[in-house]
Amino acid sequence: MAKPFFRLQKFLRRTQFLLFFLTAAYLMTGSLLLLQRARVALPQG
Repeated sequence: MAKPFFRLQKFLRRTQFLLFFLTAAYLMTGSLLLLQRARVALPQG
């Protein structure tokens, strides 16, 4: 009975890591886009 639980725990840990990675990538992309937009909005020179 402990085997399926262990497998589920492993799967959950992997999913947690994947979710964390996706969130980090999403935040990084969003901040980069905001920076680009801010640079475009600023007057050149």
